[in-house]
Amino acid sequence: SMEDEEDGILAEEQKQVRNAKKVVLMVAGAATQKYMQNISEQQELLMGIADIIMEVYAMESTLLRTQKFIQANSEQKADLRIEATRAFISDAMDRIEVTARPLLAALVEGDMLRTQLAALKRFTRHTPYNSIQARQRIAAAMSETGKYIF
Repeated sequence: SMEDEEDGILAEEQKQVRNAKKVVLMVAGAATQKYMQNISEQQELLMGIADIIMEVYAMESTLLRTQKFIQANSEQKADLRIEATRAFISDAMDRIEVTARPLLAALVEGDMLRTQLAALKRFTRHTPYNSIQARQRIAAAMSETGKYIF
């Protein structure tokens, strides 16, 4: 499982996936508290929560697939996959924060909003990865081989 490899090369990304799940629970919890049974009428809110859930699913899938490749091969052979994983997860954390912020503002106010925004900031905090460089390296490897590299 993901927790077993906490000290691995992608430990930081594992932590980000766990924190992204906490954002889902926080936003969904606030939505449920505010709207109770009427939550199904809140289409925009539900779509925002669904967007975050799909980001988390893609983050975790990318992470697990890269970890599986590392186990079957080596970190050296996985270098571009590791870069792609780091870039994707870093960018996904940014998208999650941008999606969650207005959802929280629509759900809570005052001190509670300040508390939840502080939690959101804590959960989505990460050192931005140089995803431009990662994309350039991945594109270069693709054009070198002339085929899909993953």
